[in-house]
Amino acid sequence: MTVSIRHCEMANREHRRSKRQYAHVFHYPGNVICVARAFDDLPIKIRQGLIAHEIGHLLLKTDQAHTESDANKAVARQFGLEVGYRNSPYGERLEYLKAGEFL
Repeated sequence: MTVSIRHCEMANREHRRSKRQYAHVFHYPGNVICVARAFDDLPIKIRQGLIAHEIGHLLLKTDQAHTESDANKAVARQFGLEVGYRNSPYGERLEYLKAGEFL
């Protein structure tokens, strides 16, 4: 799967409305992950977790109803990566990649 990441004004607006909202998918055709400019200032583990989580959504596709947990399970099944959640100054319950904790 080839994925591209791009800055997006809609992601910027979503982030201004909700501090923990940094990324989304299904805005553009294909496997595109849109991120807010504030994404660039996040610690690497949080950036990795957010991207892994969004890839999970892409794996499940738009035509399948699924939950946030389903997206994390999809990325775990496909890549053996575990996405966790933690509170931080960057937002509450933000995704992060659990390093060295493979399923």
